Parts: sequence; structure tokens; C-alpha cells
Amino acid sequence: MRRSGSGACLILHAGINPCSLKRGMNQNRPDLAGVEKAVVHWVEQSTVKLTPQSLIEHVKTHHKRSSGQARALLKALIGKGELSYIHELGHTFIGLNFSKPVPISEHFTLSPPGLDHQSVPDDDSEDCTIYLEAGVSFGSGRHPTTQMCLAAIDDVVFNKNRRLRFPCHAADIGTGTGILALALCRATGSTCLAYDIDPVCRSQTRHNVKLNRLEDRIQVSTENFDQSGHPFDIIMANLRYPTLSQLAPVIRKKTQTGGILILSGIREWEVDPLTLEFEQLGFIRIEHYCLKEWACTVFQLDQRLS
Repeated sequence: MRRSGSGACLILHAGINPCSLKRGMNQNRPDLAGVEKAVVHWVEQSTVKLTPQSLIEHVKTHHKRSSGQARALLKALIGKGELSYIHELGHTFIGLNFSKPVPISEHFTLSPPGLDHQSVPDDDSEDCTIYLEAGVSFGSGRHPTTQMCLAAIDDVVFNKNRRLRFPCHAADIGTGTGILALALCRATGSTCLAYDIDPVCRSQTRHNVKLNRLEDRIQVSTENFDQSGHPFDIIMANLRYPTLSQLAPVIRKKTQTGGILILSGIREWEVDPLTLEFEQLGFIRIEHYCLKEWACTVFQLDQRLS
């Protein structure tokens, strides 16, 4: 993950490594463990959907394995739970396995329900496990924009130079599965209004809120965001650029002075126009992430404004 200004990369845990590393062929034919690690990394970094056959061809070409060896390696990675088959609209792809606990950032781990579910972390713990039944709505943790939003929340919450005091009051616009609201409230004890126009998403969010025992902190709203009657300390929105642009004036109106925006769902080439729009409304860009041609931008409303 590239971060503006410093040129540094943020390494996400458990295989979510956003740095664009280039692995050439190892002329000494690395051992099987090394090849497996390299293949998982290649899958993580891919900007296109990968089929089983494309993975096999990659192993044959870049790691000098036979077709049989490449198929055996794929089978082994599936068996070990490193990769999984993803079925979408009659097609089969290969991706990271999210049916086990997967650390997404330094402090956040995503886990499906039923895996030691009773061990929901205490509020004072900085190790935050989020139990998620992804269902069909957006927000399983697979997508780069979700991963970057969680990294941004991690940084805002756990950075030594915290820009906000917690707990606070937050909004999650287009909540999907509720993953961003769950992360923030689990980590900080904050309250959050979760908005989504899709009733299926609202239903899934309510279910995930119960899984994480956060019913007293997260309210799933049936109202439109612009109908909210009070400002927020943090607003999170993982939406496409046209929607973010359309919502910009309302977001400005609903942001507390000094408040934080975490915006994603945008492509790298959409960052500059989006930044210009929000800067004209009084926001200051304080952080920026890029992963697989997607971007996430963090703003703060100028504290000199009232």
C-alpha cells in the first residue's frame, strides 16, 4: 500500500501485503514452501480475477514446474486453507481464503462466525477480532477498498498522535456488511449509525452486529444519510466516486469541526478530483492509501472552521 508524501508502504498482516514487490524467477528453484509463499503473494497482488488455469500457467512459467506439479501445488494451497475457490456467476476463480481468521491490519482480524466465537475481545484489548458473515453484500474483506479502510481506521484509532478522542460518534455510509462500523466500535467503544439503501445489506449488518455483541453501539438506520439530525466525529464511506461527489456537501454539513473522513471506493486516477472537491469544502487531506489501482483517502475538517 503506497502512502502519499513518504513513499513508504504499509504491510498488512496475514498475507495482505500491499507493497508492489516484483519477484523474478529463482534460478536455483526454491523449495516448495518458498514457491507456495510466492504464489500466494502473486494472488494477493493481482489486479485481475484469477482462474485456476491462470494460476497453473503462472506456476509453470515463473517457477518452472510441470503441469502436474502446478496442479498439485494449487491443491495443496487449497487444502492448507491459504487459497480458496470463489464461485461467481457460473465462473470459478482463485482468491485468498477468508473462511478462517485473517489479520487485515496490525490490530484487526476478520473471522467467520463459529470459530471460537465466545472469545470476543474485551473492550480494553487492542487486538480486535471482527466476526463477519459476509453473505452476498459488499464488505467481506476481500476487496482492496475494504482492506484500506480498515488500515485507515487502524491508523486513526491506534496511532500515537491520535487526531480524535474516543469514544466518539460515527457514521458508516453504504455499510454493506457493517464491517467498518464493527471495526471502529469494537476498537474504541464508539457509537455508529450504519446507513444503506439496500434492505438486504441492512439485514446482514444487523446480523453481524449481533454476532459481535455490539447492539448497544451500532444502529442500522432506515433513513437516508442526509436526514440525520446531528454531526459526526468520523464519517466512513466506501462508495464509488460519483456517489461520494454527490454526497460531498451533505458530508460537509454532517461533519463535526475537526472530524475525520475515511473515503474509499475510488480509483487512483479519481483521487485528485475528489481531493479538490473536499478541499474546497474545508477538508484537509491527511493520509492516502493505494492498493491494486484502488485508493482510500483520509480527510480532516479544518479545526479553524466553525
